[in-house]
Amino acid sequence: ALTNSRCPQEWVSILETGLKGAAEPNRVCKPAVRNPTKLSSVPPVPAAVSLRLRCRNAFRLRLGWVVGWRSDSGAALLACSLGVGCKVMAAAEPDATSCSADDGSCSFTKNQTSGFDYSRVLAVSKQVGLHFADVPGFTRSVYSNNYALLAPESRVFVPQPGWKGAFTAHVVSPAMGAHFSMFFADLVGNSSIPPPAAGLERFVFVLDGVLEIEQLGTLIGGNKATLYGDDYVYQPPGDTHQLVSSTGAGLIVFEREYSIKAARKPVYQTGTTEARPLIPVDPEMFGLRKLLPSAPEYDFNIHVMDFYPGQFLYTKEMHWNQHGLVLLTGQGIYRLGNDWHPVQSGDAIWMAPYVPQWFAALGAHPSEIARYILYKDLSTSTLT
Repeated sequence: ALTNSRCPQEWVSILETGLKGAAEPNRVCKPAVRNPTKLSSVPPVPAAVSLRLRCRNAFRLRLGWVVGWRSDSGAALLACSLGVGCKVMAAAEPDATSCSADDGSCSFTKNQTSGFDYSRVLAVSKQVGLHFADVPGFTRSVYSNNYALLAPESRVFVPQPGWKGAFTAHVVSPAMGAHFSMFFADLVGNSSIPPPAAGLERFVFVLDGVLEIEQLGTLIGGNKATLYGDDYVYQPPGDTHQLVSSTGAGLIVFEREYSIKAARKPVYQTGTTEARPLIPVDPEMFGLRKLLPSAPEYDFNIHVMDFYPGQFLYTKEMHWNQHGLVLLTGQGIYRLGNDWHPVQSGDAIWMAPYVPQWFAALGAHPSEIARYILYKDLSTSTLT
């Protein structure tokens, strides 16, 4: 793919990475740093090095192939699609539990504020459907009148109107019956996101990379101006902050019309997941963190829930609240209605009111936590 110019962007030397013979000399896609760690700080050969190469076309149709390559001096995961635009991400190799050249999860991107690695959510192999190559047309994705499961192979990334340097894949929207939207955003660098439209509120969760918050072109003060993996920002209706990323970032975004008519309004805020307290949930088994205040002026909340393998929801839930969910790490079984679905990191789920729902975490090792992020209604009228 390198020699036939499928990646005709800027070329830089690859000799320092120990990938001699992997491509023509001095020809490899230009590194795109999605982390404040500079590439120059990467341990030199013979330390193991990981590369992730992603070549995409202008409309983010994740078509093409993935090749895993490994040697004593380094490792590489190469993926190319039709069109132009390439990235390489490199760093000291993560441990075996979070990096695999076979499934595309290798990445130098590391969360700055927690030990959780969300690189599998937007991993290359999940985008191109490599694991389904011998079963054409097969997908785990399902859409019904009261729930939807969108597996990574079904995502369609397109340019987001009004957003610069951003491609989005909407997985929940009012078109399916939801009263909120949930989507993945891939910021490719030199990116900017305008404030929410009039009457809308927005919650942004950072998967990887660096996201900065600006107002009137100046970095704001307060508790955070720069967000990394596991950080988040809530923008209430009327907020005037814009979000920018010079080096790129992966995001999960929730948006909806603000629905409460009250004198007291929700406020702009940022935070990090691990700084939020664990909330007792007896007799449930999971760990629960709420990222927004439980206050009457907030019409939704965002929960982060952790399950060790073997743990499950004690309550077989049926309720009026709608949910939007993304599995961030791990795997398990999700019951939706009368259907039972194997799920993995990167899967997105919409749950309509009163659909039966239940989850159990699976894993080969006790430390393999299944973590998901969950949108939950708080104050939608039960009479509508």
